[in-house]
Amino acid sequence: MSSGDARDMVPFFQMLRFDNGMPNIKDLARKLAESYIKRVRNDGRVSLRVDEITTTVKKIWQSPDEKFFESIIANSPELSKLRVTPKEIIEVWDKVTKSS
Repeated sequence: MSSGDARDMVPFFQMLRFDNGMPNIKDLARKLAESYIKRVRNDGRVSLRVDEITTTVKKIWQSPDEKFFESIIANSPELSKLRVTPKEIIEVWDKVTKSS
């Protein structure tokens, strides 16, 4: 029900309808708890994934290797035109990353 879409709320209110008796509170609580746990687990997975990616990018950014720069050069028409080598980028890397 966190999406704000009214269609997501229909199943919840269907469980509360009055059909020849009171709703089964135990079943209702179980379904709500399962939904909450599923959402928390998903949020946790997403958070862990973001943390892993962030850590990896920081590691690469702080200490890139020549292959990293080779791929940058290969995908940059400007650097390719200048015939820049990975070693040349490594020499200026700290200045470039600290100034931005």
